[in-house]
Amino acid sequence: MIHEYVHQPLNREVRSVSGGYVLDREEVVFVNGRQVLCIAGVGIVDTACCGMGGSRYVLVPGWLLSFKSRKNAEGLFVSEVERITEPADREAVSGAVGFLAPTAPVQFL
Repeated sequence: MIHEYVHQPLNREVRSVSGGYVLDREEVVFVNGRQVLCIAGVGIVDTACCGMGGSRYVLVPGWLLSFKSRKNAEGLFVSEVERITEPADREAVSGAVGFLAPTAPVQFL
């Protein structure tokens, strides 16, 4: 099934009640002969009652079908992706995207 991924601006902090996050890197990575879209970022908890902390992470929207092929009404680029559901594919992608943020968790969307 094809899904749309709306690219968010990089290096712009998004705040919430207890912290925020920043997406700081976007890459297209080749895995098993296919392209996968990956976005790295950092989440920070800095105003929560239970303490402070943070973590890097990598988001994987899916196999890339079309890259920034159009813009939405807000002027943000939109790519088409296919979700990665097979365990073997997820394992291969997790291993291949480690250079984006070593030891960071990989989250498949």
